[in-house]
Amino acid sequence: MKKNNVRTGEGYEPKKVYRKAKPHDIEKWQQAIALDGQESAALLVHYGDILHAMGEQFMAEIYWRKGLEKGYDADQITRRMEQGKAEKE
Repeated sequence: MKKNNVRTGEGYEPKKVYRKAKPHDIEKWQQAIALDGQESAALLVHYGDILHAMGEQFMAEIYWRKGLEKGYDADQITRRMEQGKAEKE
């Protein structure tokens, strides 16, 4: 089994993270983003995914947009935003 590497996103399994995400996990992701200098598009997007799973849609979209600016796949970002808006309604 691969260990999750927060800095690169390797071994990232969103369903596991979403189900187990707790407020203190947010602090760990914030630290990882700070250490990374907000350079990893994958890290920013995955942090947005966690915020979304915790009901923080506005902040999730901010981090998804930051990931997009860093070169993350635009189609995936669009799907995430559309899903978030659909869940809101």
